[in-house]
Formats: sequence, C-alpha cells, structure tokens
Amino acid sequence: MICQSPPRKTIEGRNRRPPIPQKVPLILLYSTFPRIISLITSSLRAPLVPDNYPAIRTRLIRDDLMSDTRKTKAQLINELQAARKQIAELEADLERLRSTFEGMPEAVALINAEGKLIYESPSVLRIGGRTPEELEGTNFTDYVHPDDLGFIERKLPEVISMPGITPPVSVRFRHANGSWRWVEITVNNLLADPRVRALVCNFRDITSRKEIEKELIRITKAIESSGEAIGMSDPHGRHFYQNEAFTKLFGYTAEELATLGGGPIVYTDPNVAREVFSTIMAGNPWTGEVEMRSKDGRRFPVLLHADAIKDDRGEIIGLVGVHTDISALKQAEETLRQSEQNYKLLFESTLDGLIVLDGQTFKVLLANESAAKIFGFDSAAEGIGLDPLDLLHPEERGRAARIIAEDMFEKDLHEVNEFRAFTCDGREIWIEAIGKRILYQGKTAGLVSVRDITARKHAERLINIERDLAQALSAAFRMDEGLHLCTEAALIASRMDCGGIWLFDEKTGTLDLQYQQGMPEELAAALAHHGPDSPGAQLVRAGKPVYSRYGAIGEPLDEIGRRHGLKAMAIVPLIYENRAIGCLSIASRSMETVPPLTRKALELIVGQIGPGINSLRDREALRQSELRLRAIFENANDEIVLLDRDGTIIARNKEGEDLVGYRPEEVIGKKFTEVGQVLSIESSKVVRELFGNATIEVGREVPWIMEIHAIHKNGTPVVLEASSSVLEREGKIEGLVVVLRDITERKRVEEQILQRNRHLTALNEIAQTISRSADLDAIMDNTLAKMLEILNIRHGAVYLMDTARSALILKTHRGMPRESFGTYDVIRVGEGILGNITQMRETVFFESLPDISEITPGGRKLVTDYNLRSAIFTPLLAKDEIQGFMCVLTEGDRVFTAEERELVGTIGHQISIAIENARLMEASSRAKALEELDRLRTALLASVSHELRTPLTSIKGLSSSLVQPDIHWDSETQQEFLRIIDHESDILTHIVNDLMEMSQIEAGIMRLEKTRSTLSSILRQINDHLQGLVKKHRFEVRLPDDLPPIYVDEIRIGEVITNLVQNAVSYSEPGTAITLEAHRNDNEIVVEITDEGIGIGPEHIDKVFDRFYRLESGVARRRGGTGLGLSICKAIVEQHGGKIWVESQLGKGSKFSFSIPLPQES
Repeated sequence: MICQSPPRKTIEGRNRRPPIPQKVPLILLYSTFPRIISLITSSLRAPLVPDNYPAIRTRLIRDDLMSDTRKTKAQLINELQAARKQIAELEADLERLRSTFEGMPEAVALINAEGKLIYESPSVLRIGGRTPEELEGTNFTDYVHPDDLGFIERKLPEVISMPGITPPVSVRFRHANGSWRWVEITVNNLLADPRVRALVCNFRDITSRKEIEKELIRITKAIESSGEAIGMSDPHGRHFYQNEAFTKLFGYTAEELATLGGGPIVYTDPNVAREVFSTIMAGNPWTGEVEMRSKDGRRFPVLLHADAIKDDRGEIIGLVGVHTDISALKQAEETLRQSEQNYKLLFESTLDGLIVLDGQTFKVLLANESAAKIFGFDSAAEGIGLDPLDLLHPEERGRAARIIAEDMFEKDLHEVNEFRAFTCDGREIWIEAIGKRILYQGKTAGLVSVRDITARKHAERLINIERDLAQALSAAFRMDEGLHLCTEAALIASRMDCGGIWLFDEKTGTLDLQYQQGMPEELAAALAHHGPDSPGAQLVRAGKPVYSRYGAIGEPLDEIGRRHGLKAMAIVPLIYENRAIGCLSIASRSMETVPPLTRKALELIVGQIGPGINSLRDREALRQSELRLRAIFENANDEIVLLDRDGTIIARNKEGEDLVGYRPEEVIGKKFTEVGQVLSIESSKVVRELFGNATIEVGREVPWIMEIHAIHKNGTPVVLEASSSVLEREGKIEGLVVVLRDITERKRVEEQILQRNRHLTALNEIAQTISRSADLDAIMDNTLAKMLEILNIRHGAVYLMDTARSALILKTHRGMPRESFGTYDVIRVGEGILGNITQMRETVFFESLPDISEITPGGRKLVTDYNLRSAIFTPLLAKDEIQGFMCVLTEGDRVFTAEERELVGTIGHQISIAIENARLMEASSRAKALEELDRLRTALLASVSHELRTPLTSIKGLSSSLVQPDIHWDSETQQEFLRIIDHESDILTHIVNDLMEMSQIEAGIMRLEKTRSTLSSILRQINDHLQGLVKKHRFEVRLPDDLPPIYVDEIRIGEVITNLVQNAVSYSEPGTAITLEAHRNDNEIVVEITDEGIGIGPEHIDKVFDRFYRLESGVARRRGGTGLGLSICKAIVEQHGGKIWVESQLGKGSKFSFSIPLPQES
C-alpha cells in the first residue's frame, strides 16, 4: 500500500526563489540564462566560480549595454545596477546549488562519446568506493558487471544517437571492495551542446531497493499463489493491490476498487469497516468474522485478519488484509447442526424401537418412544436402567446374551435376529432386533434397533395353515373329511377352543350343524339345527362376521355356552359366489374378546373353506352322478359299448348275448372289426373311416347316430342304430362310447328320418361338448401370467401329464419363444432331471442352473442364451396323482428367496385345484349331457314311433285289404282306400320333412335364399295352401297398403306363416275365427296370427317352442306330428334376425307373433 508522502524539504527552508525585480529587462535574463547553464555545466569540471569571472561579467555587461544605444545614461546606470544585483543573487544561488549538488546522494558524471569519464561528482566515492580522481579518464564500462556489459554496449549507441533524456536503466557496478552494486542511470545526451559535449549521467545506488524488490517479488509470488484473498491499501484507505484470489472472491479489479473508494465498499456494515481501520491505525491487528459482499451483491461471511505494514522506523506505510471465505464452513456447521437435529428427530420419531445399551453392564441407557410402545411402557423413561434380557422369553435369554456380548460388542456383527418377548403387561410378542457397537457420550455402547414382527409371524403362520388346508382339501374326497380339515385349521389359526361348521339346506333353507370339534355335547345338541327364519339363520344370511361374547347377540342358547365357560365367540359366514352357504362358529374359554389378528385369520381361513366345501359338494355330486350313470349303463335297454382309441372293446353293458348274438367274453379285449363277420363290407368300411376321424382330434364332426348293417351270429342280417360320443381326457381323445339299438324292423319306414336325426344328434353333441368343457388352458395361462407379474420375472411354463405317452407336455409358457424349448417341449417321465421331478412329488429349487453338471446340452444352451440363474419346479397334484408341474426361472443374478419359493408352491397347489375342478366340471357336464341325450332320444323315439305308427297302420291295413285275393272291392271303395293311403302318406312325408328340416337347422346347414319381397307377395304364393287349411274356420287377412318391402327367404317365411296358421287350426274348434294381420313397428315388420282356440296355460308358455313339446290336453291330440313345427318356426325367424313369441289366455285363444327386420335402406 502507498503511504502518504511527507512535506518536501527545500534549501534554507524556502519553498521558492525570490521574485525577479520587474525593472530588470527580460532580454537580459534570456540572454544570460544560456550562459548560466553553461557555467553550471562547466563548473562540474572546474571550480564553481572561474578565475576570469570579473572579465566575463564585464563583457556581459558591455554586450548588454551596447545592445541598445538609444537609452540614456541614467537608464543605463539603473539597468547596470539592477544587473549587478541580479548577478549577485545568481552567484549566491550558484553557491547554494554547488553545495547542494555536491551533497546529493546521487552521483553525476560526464562521459564523452568514447565512453571515457571526464567528470565525476564527489558522491561517486559513496556509491563506488573510488574518488573522482581515480575514475577520471577511465572507461566506465570497465566497472560494469559482465552480465550487463552486453546490454550497455547495445544501449550506448542508441543513447548517443538520441539527444535529450533517456529512460533510466539499472546495471551492476563493481565497488572498490569487490562487491557488486545496483545502480540506476539516467542519461541526458548533451553531446551536441558545444558548451558541454558530453553525456550527463545521473547515478543512483539502488542496491537496497533491488534487495527489497527481490523480497517483494518472493512475497508477491507467495501472495499470488495463496488461496487466501489478500488486499493492500495505503494509510488513507486507498486500495492499490489485490491478488487473484481477492478478485475471484469479490469480483472487483484493483482499478475498480481504487475508483470506488477502496476496501470499505466490500463491507456490508460501514461501522465494522471503521472499527477495523481504527484498530489497525492504532497499531493493533484485527481478527474476526465479518459479513462482506461481492460485486454481484452476494453476501457471505469472511474471516478477516488485518494488520499494518510498517517501515524500519515503525511508521505505518500501508494496510494489509487477509480474507478467508468461510461460507462453506458456516454451511457445514449449519448442516452439522441440522444433522444433529435430524438424528435426534429420527431417533425419537422412527417407527422402529431404538435402545442404547451400556457397554459394560448391558443396561438400557436411552430408548425412544417407539421402543416404549413395543414393550408396553407409558414412556421411554420407564425403560432406563432395565436389563433388556428381562423383557425376553426365558428360552431366548441365553442366546440373546451371547449375541449382545459376542456378536455386537466383540465382533461388531450386524445381523438380524428374532426373539420371543413379553410386554410389561405380560403379553407375548415377537421382535426382530439388530445391534451395532457405537460410541455414546465418549464410551462404548450398543445401539439396538427393535421391530415388532408379531403380525408378520402371525401372517406367516396363517399362510402355512392356508397352504396346508388347500393341499389337504385338494386330496379329500368325503365331505366329513373336508369339514374336519376346515374346522381344525380354523381352531389352529385362531387358537380358540371349540367350534363347528353349519351349512344351509338348499331345499328347506335350514341351517344345520355338519361337523363340530371340542364343543360340549349339550351345546352341540342345542345348536344342531336352526330354522330358515331363526335369528341364527338370518344372522348368517346377512353375510357379515360377528365377534362377541356369549350372550351379547341375543341367542337364547348363549346361556349354555356361558355355563360351559365359553367367553369370546366368532360367527363367520361361508361365502361362495356372493351368497352365504353356511357359517363357521368357534369359541374360546380363555379370550375375553376376539383379537383383530384372530379375526383376520378366521376370515382368511373362511375364504378357503367356502370354495373347498363347494368343491367337495361337486365331488359328491360327481360320485352320485357316476353311480346313476353306472346304473343307467348297466340297466339300459340299448346296448352300450366302450371302445379305446385303437377300437378295442373294453366294456359293454349286456351280460348275455348282445344284439348280434355274442357273449361278453367273446368280444371284450378284441377290436370291433375282429368280432366274427358282424359288419357288412360297406358298413365295415364306413365304420373304420368314421372311427378314424373321430379319434384324430377333439372337435372333429362325429356322426352321433348312424346305421350299421351287421350280420347276426346266426347269419341273419341286422340293422343297428349306433350313436357315439367321444371320451376325452385333458383335451385328448381316449376312445368312444357307442350306443346300439336294433332298428331292423323300423328301418324301412324311418331311413330318411334317422338320417336327419343323426346329423341333429351329432351337432347337438358338439354343442354339449363345448358347453360342458372348462377352459383349463385359459386358467393355466392366466395364472402363470399373474404369478410372473407378482414375482417380477419373465420366464415360466406349465407342463401337464400325458399318461398315455408317459410324458409331460408343454401346455403354456411365458418369456422365451416355444421354438427355443426344443426337446423340452415333451419331457419323458423318469428321464433326466426334469423327468424325475414328478417322482419327487415336492417342490424342487435350483439355486444356480449354470452350476448343475447333469444338465443336458440343450438345457445348457437355454441357460446361456437367456442368462438363466435359478429355477423352481413345483408338482401339480390332484387326488394324490401327478397332473404335471409348473416351473419359473430368474435371470442374471436374481435368485428366488425362501418366501418366493413358498409362494410358487402355494400357487402350484391352487393350479392343481383348478385342474381338478375343471376336470370335475368336465366329468359332471359329460354326465349331464348323457342324461340330456337320453331324454332327447327317448322323446324322439316316443314321438316318431307314435306318429309313424298311426299312418303306417292305416296304410298297411288298407293296402293289405286291397291286395287280398279273395276279396274284390268296388271302384269307389278302392278310390276311398287309395285316398286314405295318399293322405296318410302325406302325413308321413310331413313328419319326415319336419325331422329333416330340424336336423338341417341344428347342423347349421340350412341356407336362406333371401330376395327383396313383400308380405302380400308371400301370402299370394301360399294362399291355396292356407285356404285348404282354414276351410272349416273363419279366416281373415289384414294387411296395410303401406307395408315396406322386406329382404327374406320367401319359401321359409311362407313356411312359418303356414305352420302358425296350421297350429291355430289344430288347437281351435271349427267355425271359430283365425286372423292374420301385420304392421310396421319402428325398423321391423310384425306378423300376428290370432285364434279363438283352447289357449295355453302359463306353465306351458316358455316350452311351446321346444323340440318335441306338445300340449296333451283338449283337442291337442287331434293333430299329428313330431312336435317340431314351432321349433322350426323359431329357428327360421331367428335366422332372419327376428323374434317369435306367443300371448295366450287359457280358454280364450292365442296370438302367435314374429318380427322381421327391415332392410337398412328402408
């Protein structure tokens, strides 16, 4: 920093020379000044006042006087006196200048053009240690340092060539004592001045300054490289220096600060700036924190150390300040403070219990409120000083003491451990604890984190119970066995003492006790039965669980429970498909109330019991159905034969001779084509082809009814009616069921009817097969997809057992494409790792597939290509039989945890139940289909046999009468007989046509030939036929003129109208009215046929359009037929996109209506 300069000292204390008298002519001064200069320069080489000074002075005066001859004498005398006075003053000044010149610290020397010293002032002795006499005549370069000599030699010609004063230069000169001194030389080139003719050189000794500069350079470098911001100012506060760190910190340049007033501008508080300045100027350093601001206005804390810069006399010549930005330090301190607060808040507010243990005594030093809550204390302070082992179960204390002493304090291991513990009120809980050795208040201590895992332990136990119950229910067959499993699981899960299961009777609505365990006999007997309207039954039907004490819900039998010490009770409805099917009721002698965890456990268990009981019911129904079917099979009038896929006869229901004369031992075990010469050549060919088609794949069209031309064992021909259905298992055909009926006698008159009926039966069976099949593939696919989603993995597959091939077949998969499976598409049982999994009958886990040495090359390629790591294979068991297995796989470093392995096993059991249920539903549906087929067949045969018998009897009787040789009929009688035969033949034709048409409809092969037409046009086409039908009735047609055209099959719609009119004729008395009318209703045409017949009772309205259905009362028997007319009408109308319906009042008549949609352009 620059200090304030002291006042300049002058000769004799004067600041300036006395003024020149105005009476002295300026021309005299101007003319004498060059001479004065010359005298000064010449006096540098000689005495200051030369010996001939008087002569010189006289000459000067003379010259001046002669310069103006026009002046008077008096003027000249005055001027002469003034000049003398001025000269006297000049001489005095010259004397003073000489004394000053010789006393100057700088030396002056004159050097000629050759570099010779021609004059030296006395000061050269002080600077160089040599006298002027020693130096005069020598070359000044003889004394220059060798390193500077080149510079002088280059500089000297430049100085000689440039008149005037040149900038100073610094060189080193050798002192007389041999040392080198730094000298600053300023040269004034007066070589051209004839009075001097030399270089006037001013020599100044700057050796001390150079040393100071050297030290300043070292200090400056240190300052510049310092990370601290350093600034300097003079004693007046004027800023003159700053290092780069200062510039970066404050953003100002040194010039900007000097302009703006110096350092105080960076202070945010001027008072602090004044305090710092006054302290330093008082001679004391100042250190402290201050707030400062940068050029951009940013405020920040600074640690400032300021002090004075003093010279060797102790005078203050500047100020220096060292500035340290402590923003980061302050931030760190604030962060540390916040961190301490956060840790304290975390300690107090964390949900886990935190306990600090003394490292010597293991006693509790500190605990948070969460720990107090876990162990039931009112506050954390109650636990201070306790021994934590006292809170644990006695069986856990030894293990816990070892873990605290060794694992936590000695080894500093951080492992999670589980313990049984007690709350302060004696309630048993499970805790999870992990400890760490720490320093607390300067001493070794242990920090233990405690978490209450009672709920989790309860959930794990509940999951195990659920899993075991699901497995047990999937293997149970009897209802009582299943109820026992369910009740026992509920008692274990709830830890209650007794209970039972009540189920609703679907017919009576009563709620009956089906199974109980541990209940007092008196209580079980009293609660065994609840009426449909009893409070207990109504409570269960409400569908909401009830948890209470005995006596609190108003049951009169609660007194019995209290008498036997029962306290808490639970009634949980069993829900299946959104309705209550019964309830689980259990009670406890020790619990005052049912805890929340117990309630949750019961509700979860009940979620398994409802579907489980329903499954047991289905199995029971299936067993009963199997018994009924076996009874039907063994007692059926028709012959039933079971064939496997190869056509081998494996069973039949006839004990004696069959329809073709063979006994069971002659045919069972043989292929149907190997039994004698039973089939004709044509029938054998057809049967072989049909059997082959039927056993190729599921869903192929199989003729359900066919005719077989067979040969009886005794050689007579036999025509058999054979109906068949496919035996399926797991989507694979295992064989056929064939029902045989001898139709030899009926064949001649029913051939066409039976042909159509075969198609009808076949199509009907296909529809039944679709309706009874459960979509097992969808169940497996969706379950696998959901499981992979839960596990967050990509790869999985389900294999099902093909017992015929003794192999596991890939049914569904996720992740890798199917073609990647290669040989793993089909896995042979007992071959390789996967083939042996099914024999283990338990879940298999492979932690690292790449490390398995027994893996096949194909399997290793899959592991490598898809980066597979671990795998779980769980068998699918149903009725203790392997149905297949399910596998899931991880990738990369992912390995299944124990919980995930258990989850996969549980899901596998669920899939097993689904497979079993689907198969049970499949079997149950098949049984129902067989019953329906038998009903339809019976109805068809009963209807057709009756309707065919009447016309055939008439035809047979009349034709036999006509051909008798001993009776001759007259022509009129013969014509009457032929007319009757013709009429009865028409009836037969009508019956056959109805059967054929219904077969086409059921087969879906009836084609519509739609054209644009009108209702009046259709009526004109069938008018003759209608008139013939209604000739005994009053028939009226009402059609509006503006009915729009329709797009229909004219023949089929005419057939519908004809059938409905004929139906009205058949069920109404002669002479009554029959009306046919039509109208438009929005976008359709509605046709109505109204009669005044017997009407239809409400119980028959929904059945009149069923196949083979006829009213059996009143005049119904007047009309023959198969009962298919209205069914055919319904099918034709629906194929047109319309609807058909009937409105009727018993005894007043009926109105049959049907609608036909209008074309879009209408």
